[in-house]
Amino acid sequence: MGPIYAHCQKIYLPKKGKPSLDYIVIDYKHFDGIPIVIGQQPNYLKNQIDQFIIQNFNQYRNQLIKLNY
Repeated sequence: MGPIYAHCQKIYLPKKGKPSLDYIVIDYKHFDGIPIVIGQQPNYLKNQIDQFIIQNFNQYRNQLIKLNY
């Protein structure tokens, strides 16, 4: 979940010389095919990502835009 963590951090800890992000966009388009390959339910990765965000960045959930959910 490293890339998601890094992007969420940009809301409150932007890189030097860059503005903070107002929103984070996550495209869930291909997240339902991968779990089937590893023997999980189709929503497995979506649920894992949602849980990660709730546990680590719950205060920014209203700044998350979910595409292809």
